[in-house]
Amino acid sequence: MSELEAIVAIFSIVAVFGTGGYIMHNIFKLIRHKIDKKNNALDPDVLKELKDYKSFKLRTENRLRALEHIATIEEDEENQVYIDYESEPEPAKKSDEMKSRLKNQLKS
Repeated sequence: MSELEAIVAIFSIVAVFGTGGYIMHNIFKLIRHKIDKKNNALDPDVLKELKDYKSFKLRTENRLRALEHIATIEEDEENQVYIDYESEPEPAKKSDEMKSRLKNQLKS
């Protein structure tokens, strides 16, 4: 094997492995980008709270208490008897207001 053949062989090996390495690098880069994109879809504050179990538990309990309070108020208003016969009560407005309060509480 002459020096020229050895140089061509080494150059070919470097070119094949270099191209293969470049392709593999781009594939792993694409996978990492997809994973990062998926992780960024979550709220960073929520991720931070999930890491700290006590604050997450406290926030969840507070939200549940607030939802129970809203539901209790709604039950009380539904079970209320209206004695005033002159004007019609508007329970639909209050119901819509309660639903919007529940939705807002669930969003936060």
